[in-house]
Amino acid sequence: MITGIAGFYSGCDREWFRPVCVGDDYTYRVIHPSEIKVKSSKFAERIVLGYEQLDYYRQGGDLVAGYSSYETWAEIEKIKEMNKYGNLSAMPVYTTKDIEEIYAAQDREEIRGAKPRYWEDVNVGDELIPVVRGPVSENERDAWMAGGHFHKLSDRLNRLLWEKEPMTIISTFAGREPPAGFKAAHPRPAIAGQHPEAWRYVLLTNWMGDDGFLWKFNSQIRMFTMMGDTTWVKGKVLKKYCDGRKNCVDIDIQNINQNGVVTIKGTATVILPSREKGPVVYPEPYNRVPQEC
Repeated sequence: MITGIAGFYSGCDREWFRPVCVGDDYTYRVIHPSEIKVKSSKFAERIVLGYEQLDYYRQGGDLVAGYSSYETWAEIEKIKEMNKYGNLSAMPVYTTKDIEEIYAAQDREEIRGAKPRYWEDVNVGDELIPVVRGPVSENERDAWMAGGHFHKLSDRLNRLLWEKEPMTIISTFAGREPPAGFKAAHPRPAIAGQHPEAWRYVLLTNWMGDDGFLWKFNSQIRMFTMMGDTTWVKGKVLKKYCDGRKNCVDIDIQNINQNGVVTIKGTATVILPSREKGPVVYPEPYNRVPQEC
């Protein structure tokens, strides 16, 4: 990290072209940064967006998937000065009834599984059964990190790294105040941006079933998901159409917190089996520089 600068994962555009199968071996090609943009912002007056582009190749050279993601970089002093989220330092308060309603919503989650969802049975305006997660706790955060997203370090290793170079974000803050960039950006501890983003995948795969295929996925993180927050991930069918032999459905997806604020927005395209035309037809990979280059 650069002293005085804070960075945060902020969104992505992803595409899949073939299923990922057990036993596959993958290599990848990454361009970082692939693009840099400078924008004005209410978050820190001026922000820098750094983009990364990556493609995954299966044994034999088949392009299976790829993405373009971006991070937001900003001056810590400007984040503190703008104080966009300064009013969110207090933990959310829930009544017993609130918690019961959250748990009931979680229990209504439906996994389609082996029961096919056919393209003909989908209508524009259909709403997906929401995926509800929260209130976010340290257990939730640590379970995500233990799954491999971040390295959890011992207090001693944290201290040694901190003394060598004070970083904007570190895995724990035992015995010291969180770094300035951390506190300025989100006054309560926040979970990694990819964490609430992953709940969007759950919404889609629950709905489309085992025979559907997630082709395109987009997310734009508008606000941090912090300790104590509850998120309702909601989806709505925007469009259904045929793209060649592919039977496609476009879906709007929004992460909405307990205050009714949209924290992540974006869309996805799912390819579904058809009663008339049969199983899913996979999309052709986009044209990129070949792996050997």
